[in-house]
Amino acid sequence: MEILRITDIEETALALKRLYAQHGYRKFKMSRFEELEFYIDNRSFLEDDRITAFSDPSGKLLALRPDVTLSIVKNAREKSEKVYYGEYVYRTPRGSGTIDEILQVGLEHIGELDAYGVGEVIWLALESLHTLSEDYILDVSHMGLLVSLLGGLGLDEKVQAEVMRCVGEKNAHDAVRILTSHGVEESRAREFAELASMSGSFKEMLPRLRAADVPQVSEIADELEQIYRTIEQTGNGSKVRIDLSVVNDMIYYNGVVFSGYVNGVPFRVLSGGRYDRLLERLGKKSGAIGFAVYLGKLERYVPQRVGESGAALVYEDGASPERIMSEMQRLSADGTPVVVVREGGELPQEAKRVYRMGKDGALTNA
Repeated sequence: MEILRITDIEETALALKRLYAQHGYRKFKMSRFEELEFYIDNRSFLEDDRITAFSDPSGKLLALRPDVTLSIVKNAREKSEKVYYGEYVYRTPRGSGTIDEILQVGLEHIGELDAYGVGEVIWLALESLHTLSEDYILDVSHMGLLVSLLGGLGLDEKVQAEVMRCVGEKNAHDAVRILTSHGVEESRAREFAELASMSGSFKEMLPRLRAADVPQVSEIADELEQIYRTIEQTGNGSKVRIDLSVVNDMIYYNGVVFSGYVNGVPFRVLSGGRYDRLLERLGKKSGAIGFAVYLGKLERYVPQRVGESGAALVYEDGASPERIMSEMQRLSADGTPVVVVREGGELPQEAKRVYRMGKDGALTNA
C-alpha cells in the first residue's frame, strides 16, 4: 500500500483549500514579507527561530515569512473570522546555509469560540489527514492540564519550558531529573511524568484523567469529552486519541492542542491548537484555533504519477516531433499517464509499458 494516496502536492493543496472553502472559510492572501521586528518580538511562537532578513530599498528591515499564523493574527479583525491559506514559509535548517521554501496549507478560526467551533476545526484536521492517506491518526492534548500542574510546583517560566520540552520529546526521565533538581519532591515529579506520558483512546484515557489530582481537571476532561463526542458523530472516533505529550509553547497556547500523523511518514504532518494568548499579546481580546498541514515536507513520500497503468514513449533521434506528439496523445487519450523520453534518457521505474519509436516513426511495444 502506498504511504500517501496523493500524487501531486499542488493538486492536494487545491483539494484542501476546496474543503475549507466548502465549510465557510475564506481565502486569506498575505505578503511574502513582514517587518523583521514583528517576528523578533514573537520569536518563541515560531517552530524555527532562525529568520532570514534583508533591507528593502528604503532601508526598512524585512523578513521572509517564517510563519503564516502570526501574519494572519496580526491582520485579523477581532470579530469572528474563518480563513484558510496556502502559502510558502521560508526556513533555514540548522547547520545549513540554504533557505527551504515549504508549502503550508491550513486554516484559522478567530473570534468567540464555542464547543462546536473547536470541534469543527478538529474534524477538518481529520478530513485533511484523510486527504493525504487512509492510515492516519490525530493525537489530542490540552495545555491546561500540564500548565496547571506545573504552575503549582513553584517553578519559574524557564524551568517550566525545559520540562515541557522533555514532555514533547517523550523524555520522562529528564523531566523528573529537572523537576527534582529544582526542589520538587521525587514522588510529585514522578506523578507529573506519569500524567504527561498518558496516551491512548479517549474511552480509556478520560476516566484516568478525571481521577488525576490536577486543578480544573474536571472542566478540561469535560472539554475533551465534548470534542470526542462531536467527532464521534462523523464516524472518525477511532482516528483520535489522547496523548498528553503533545505540547506547544505555554506563552501562546492555552487549550486543546493536536498533532496529525500518517503511517510511513516519520514526523507529524499536521499541527494545531488553541492560541488565545497570542492574540492577547497582540492586544486583541478574542479566541483563536487553527492548524497547518506541512505539504512541502511530504514531497519525498509522494508516489510518482506513472503507476501500474503508466507508460513511457522512447523515441530515437531523427523521429518526427509531430509523430511523437501524435502517438503521445493517442496513448494518453484514456487517461493513462505517459512520459516521453529521448533515447538514452532515464526511464521512470514505475512505467509498466514501454513503447519505442524509430527514426521512421514506426512504433514497437517493448
